[in-house]
Amino acid sequence: MKRKIRFYILNIILFIVILGVAAFLFIYMCCGVKTREYEGSTIYTDEELSDLLFTEKYDDNVVSSWFMSLFRPKKGIPFVEKVTITPTSLTSLKVTIQEKERYGVVQMSDTEFDYFDSAYKVVECSDHYIAGTPLFMLSSLDKEAKAGEALPTGSANKKIMGVVIKETSDRGIAYDNTVINGDGTIVMHIGGVEIRFGNRTNLKEKIMRLPYILPKLVGMSGILHLEDWTEENTDIVFEKAG
Repeated sequence: MKRKIRFYILNIILFIVILGVAAFLFIYMCCGVKTREYEGSTIYTDEELSDLLFTEKYDDNVVSSWFMSLFRPKKGIPFVEKVTITPTSLTSLKVTIQEKERYGVVQMSDTEFDYFDSAYKVVECSDHYIAGTPLFMLSSLDKEAKAGEALPTGSANKKIMGVVIKETSDRGIAYDNTVINGDGTIVMHIGGVEIRFGNRTNLKEKIMRLPYILPKLVGMSGILHLEDWTEENTDIVFEKAG
């Protein structure tokens, strides 16, 4: 009886070993990565993502690349919050990129841009500007910012940035940058046009005027004065350059 039990156990072990070897050979020979489909990235090209994410030897195999991503997620990619790798066939992978929120960015210097989320927390410090991100220049900051910390500026500036971001986004207004001076005055630049809003009083209403005015200023340079605009005083002056 013991011999039969031992016989069956040995055969089961042998079967498992053979099955494991066969599975390994199948995965090794038949699951090499031929294609990767990327989605979710607005910053990197597919080629750049391949160079950034797939640098290990095991990344050349669908099964090992997927398996390792479960236990060793891809990290440390600038502006990328999370990477999800999913097999779509024996030889292909789907790579989904979840980017960090880029609610806006403050230009600290010619070579430093601090990106922040809607909670005004710095999510990334970079040496380059990503086109399309609402860009602000502040005359003063309380201290240097670091990723993970609150944007080092007061609530008044944050409220101004929030209004600018929301109102320009809602109306499809693309601008180069917005300057918030130390005295609280606000200046927006769109091409050769400098828009002076004055302080934040009626800022939303002033921005609401822009879709009606800007088409008339295409190709022109100068200063658009909105400092004194109110619901009672609706005069708007454009001071043409030159």
